[in-house]
Amino acid sequence: MDVPATHEVAIIVLRDSDGSYFLHQRRPDKSTFPSRWGVGAGGCIEPGEEPGDAAQRELWEEAGCAPHLQHCFDLHYVDNDVDSKMHVFEAKVNREDVGFDDSEWAGSRWCSEDELIDLAGRDDTLCPDTAAFVRKYLRLADANI
Repeated sequence: MDVPATHEVAIIVLRDSDGSYFLHQRRPDKSTFPSRWGVGAGGCIEPGEEPGDAAQRELWEEAGCAPHLQHCFDLHYVDNDVDSKMHVFEAKVNREDVGFDDSEWAGSRWCSEDELIDLAGRDDTLCPDTAAFVRKYLRLADANI
């Protein structure tokens, strides 16, 4: 079995004023996790690019918005399909400011925290790396309440 190369990625969790989370569905033609759901926006960090700069760039490219970002944590995730060093950020947004990139996504929607908790505990909906960072994100959010 080939071990996937490590990719460094920036992930941005998007929350609206009601505390809902933005979800996107990956296009069915994606080679990794086709049709699975992700949280927020994000993508690969370019060589020499800082994680925060990559997060702003990816958010602008995918969602057409540029809110203030807060770094939450870093997480290294490895499975048979991906090896990702994830830099996770959070942004508070207005729903109407979040665009939709149909070159990346097949669909999008907003969900409650309770629904996100449910999705992160299942094996059939979220991308596995997404589920891993969401579980850590929610644990940290609970600790800060």
